[in-house]
Amino acid sequence: MYILIWCALHFNLNGSEVTGINGAVVHWTYGAWDAIRMAKGRLFSNDARIHRQLINSAITPTFRPLARWIRNLTLMFDHGFSARGERDDRLDRVEWGEEEAAPDNWNEDTLNNHITYERFMSAIGEGPQLDI
Repeated sequence: MYILIWCALHFNLNGSEVTGINGAVVHWTYGAWDAIRMAKGRLFSNDARIHRQLINSAITPTFRPLARWIRNLTLMFDHGFSARGERDDRLDRVEWGEEEAAPDNWNEDTLNNHITYERFMSAIGEGPQLDI
């Protein structure tokens, strides 16, 4: 997803690139790894809408048809991260004795089935089987 966003902001698909690094993602490129991780995490923060709007408005014209992919993939990951946060909140309440039952089993690899091949393909408007 991050590579798709990067390409959508910096390439024209005619062999040319946009000059410089787009300001919407400049913090993805410089600094310590933790700072870069946090900069990318802004897509899923409380002010995510602002960051998503900056990215959307910076998409090059040739990538504009894929803006829907970026939005849908971002939302797919956002839903998974939100589900993880809700689960973590429940675990905290169990540990503090405020809730008796622990949450159901959790699959971290797929953020409990929020991130799967089928969901990815659906987010980009494709079925699970590609016609080759």
